[in-house]
Amino acid sequence: MNSERDDADERLFLDGDFEMTSPAISPDQQKLLVVEKSPPKAAKVYLNVYQTVENTEAKAKFEQRNKTILEQDPLDIVDNPPPVFNKKRLHRLDQINGKGILYPRWRSNDEILYIANTQDKEGHLHKDLFSWQLTTDSITQLSRGMNLRRFDVSADGKTLIAERNHLGKSSLVRFDLTQPVSIANMVTVIDGGYESSFDFPKFSPTDETQLAYLTKQADTPWQLKLMWLSGGQTSTLPMPDQYQFLSYVQWSNTGDALYFVAGIKDSLMVYRYDLNTMQLWQVTGGERPI
Repeated sequence: MNSERDDADERLFLDGDFEMTSPAISPDQQKLLVVEKSPPKAAKVYLNVYQTVENTEAKAKFEQRNKTILEQDPLDIVDNPPPVFNKKRLHRLDQINGKGILYPRWRSNDEILYIANTQDKEGHLHKDLFSWQLTTDSITQLSRGMNLRRFDVSADGKTLIAERNHLGKSSLVRFDLTQPVSIANMVTVIDGGYESSFDFPKFSPTDETQLAYLTKQADTPWQLKLMWLSGGQTSTLPMPDQYQFLSYVQWSNTGDALYFVAGIKDSLMVYRYDLNTMQLWQVTGGERPI
């Protein structure tokens, strides 16, 4: 790896109007989903889907507009180009009745799964799984009263693993998406009870029997674990010294490395753990081994 790499190769990809969270690229790499939230007073939440390719149409319109201005008056001052010509938006989903849109994940190039708030007959609030089909722009509620949180979908779109928080107990649960998402069809992968919490379950993109996830017990920091689902074996991956924050786990496309964000004092850095060499690297701020 190039140990002299710094952040100079960063470039603006999308300049949103609102706060942007949960970005994810579609399996075919052609579309980007992102949740955009307006300021609290407006309380608008959108799930937007953009093209990933350059917006040549917007760029051409901008250049033609400046050309027309100069043709009319060569001494006129034209606009400077924006830092980035935003990608073309293909689809937009507005939250329904203020239920929110959380943790969206691609199931296929045409289907996005996400979590939203629901309410049962007794008025109790829950978090449930929904499906958004892009071609038909149709929404389907897949679970009812399940209290699911962050989740991931296997590369073939057939299996879902989610963090479930029910009556104060946390667990990692698995569903076969070819069957209804229900208690009857739920398999508990890890029962953390009241003692453990879980977050960011992530299937390997090349081996659905490998699962990375975060876990935490009382009075201990978050840890990044790797589980082999076929046998249940787990390993704890190394962290930077004196880390205090751990989040945003992501596999490399080739499935041989895990990326995550860790905080030390006031700094947040991206790290990479190479599964082949068992080496931890700091990626941001100049790539270097830890």
